[in-house]
Order: sequence, then structure tokens, then C-alpha cells
Amino acid sequence: MILGIIALIVVICYFGGWGIQTFIKYTTFVIAFCVMGVGYILKYSLRLLIKK
Repeated sequence: MILGIIALIVVICYFGGWGIQTFIKYTTFVIAFCVMGVGYILKYSLRLLIKK
């Protein structure tokens, strides 16, 4: 999650000067990546809970 936030900041800094469309496109990509990461963490946590 922290890596996702850092990636989002880097993407905003790097692509922010490219214009609104590019900014929205890459921001959407990073948000989707963060959501997938959170989903994976939740799935992994549930698997650990089931093992207990």
C-alpha cells in the first residue's frame, strides 16, 4: 500500500506536465494497481486467518 502511494506520487510528478488526459490515464492505472494490491493483501490475510 505504501509502495502504491509512493508510485502514485512519482506518477503525478513525472506525468503531471504531460497534460490532463495523460495525467488522468496514468492516475487511473495507479489507482487500479493500488486496488489490486489491497485485494491481494486482503486475500492473503484471509488465507492466514483460515490456516489458524
